[in-house]
Amino acid sequence: MSMTIIYNMILEDYVRYKKIESAMIKELKTIPEGWVCKRKHNESYYFSYQYRKDNIKHNTTISYEEAEKLLISTKKRGLIVKQLKQIDGYSTYIEKAYPNIIDEYNSYINNKSDEKKEIKKSNNFYGNNKIYRTLKGDEVRSKSEAIIANALYTNDIEYAYEKKLSIGWYDFLPDFTVRNRNNNQNYYWEHCGMMSDVKYVEKWKWKKSVYEQNEIVEWKNLIVTYEYDNKVIDSKEIQKIIDLCLK
Repeated sequence: MSMTIIYNMILEDYVRYKKIESAMIKELKTIPEGWVCKRKHNESYYFSYQYRKDNIKHNTTISYEEAEKLLISTKKRGLIVKQLKQIDGYSTYIEKAYPNIIDEYNSYINNKSDEKKEIKKSNNFYGNNKIYRTLKGDEVRSKSEAIIANALYTNDIEYAYEKKLSIGWYDFLPDFTVRNRNNNQNYYWEHCGMMSDVKYVEKWKWKKSVYEQNEIVEWKNLIVTYEYDNKVIDSKEIQKIIDLCLK
């Protein structure tokens, strides 16, 4: 195994731990700081919640139910803090062994941020103009999408229009998420309605490559229809695709 492959594996591992670290820090901010105390007064017990704010110690009497919830939260906080220390130790070790890894990680994050912006543009290439109503009652962006939606509906095939699909860092809006009755699997149907537009085609190629990297492959679990020069698709062709792929 070459050193380049090993380094790329370490970089992927480093990125994964950084993502976990970021998620843990975010969650830690939602957990109240402080501790629960059980105290005795005369012959009975009561609970109090103690915490520091602005370097001043606060003490609040709480119910048994509140104490139970806070105890769970404080245990969770302790576990997260312990895990964060372990991740920090691992990260420090890797950063010392590979001094350039921080710059490569920052570059990776910046690239992902730019890609997310491109995804938003890609998802909204038509804008927000949903002006065509389908038989199901959905509002879609083009006549061709309405034809596809109506064909799915009349064939009694379950579908969702522009349902968010999260793939790693990316959030996509496939035109149709379709349930295949035969194998009970989700299929994704993308209608590429502006194939005469060079920029549109480039964005579609990139989006399709991300799909393929995540095992969403044309004619396997991805259906793609194409439209050129604003010519509306043929409903008979759509029916043939439905018969072939979804029945």
